Amino acid sequence: ALSAIEPLVGAGLASMDLHGFALDAAASHAACASANRLVVGRDGEALPRAQPQRCARLAELRLRCELTEEDVSRCLAKLPGLRALHVHNPEGGVEPEVIGALGELCGLRCLNLSSCLGNYYEHGEEIADQNTDALSLMAQGLEHLVQLDLSAHYDAFYACVEGEHCPYDALTQMACGLPSLRVL
Repeated sequence: ALSAIEPLVGAGLASMDLHGFALDAAASHAACASANRLVVGRDGEALPRAQPQRCARLAELRLRCELTEEDVSRCLAKLPGLRALHVHNPEGGVEPEVIGALGELCGLRCLNLSSCLGNYYEHGEEIADQNTDALSLMAQGLEHLVQLDLSAHYDAFYACVEGEHCPYDALTQMACGLPSLRVL
């Protein structure tokens, strides 16, 4: 828990590179302000919006909670130093609208959406068009994105293979819309 570093914050070691700490309710404002990398939430929980906003130095965030469009615009988009976002949602993926909204995070350099795309076996064939449209919309705002992880092959493939878009063309167009992309 991030609150475990309270003695270090009081000792003036607030500029440490913190990695692997989970944001907890007991963390002081000073501990939050010193954190640059955090894990937030647990499966099935909502994003605690107020807490991440206290983390002025936050550069890397690993989300392990539910994510909504409103969470993206009211919380994540207000983290100007956020450069890497890793979304973990094993409960059937992230809604396409949320993926499209991630385009608001214009400072991102690394985005991990592994296992986040809903596939048509679980969500119906229309999900493929929704996913490709959402990925294209997302790409429009992420001109500095260097790395995009859409791994979990069966999810990425079956998330975009059906529908009116050719998945290869749609994913190629999305990637071409990311001028800084080096790793896909």
